Amino acid sequence: MQANHTPAPPCADTCTAALAADADAPPAASHGKRFATLRARAALAGFTLGVMTETDGLCFYLLSRWGMSRTLPDLAAVVVFLRQVGAPE
Repeated sequence: MQANHTPAPPCADTCTAALAADADAPPAASHGKRFATLRARAALAGFTLGVMTETDGLCFYLLSRWGMSRTLPDLAAVVVFLRQVGAPE
């Protein structure tokens, strides 16, 4: 799948490890908690938030609502978008 977005760091370091939220890896657990919090904020605003992994190992975040979606390169961009649409803090 080819998407128009700025490549994020390899998923092995960010997305995959974070979503596993392994107890032996505090940074990954922290990222996983942040992702879960942002997913909840997105849901309160009517969006779904997911992580997509490309075949080259890079990942991006996908926000969707009403059959439309937007790809974002990292969690910082997700935070900015959620603020723009008025999602609760």
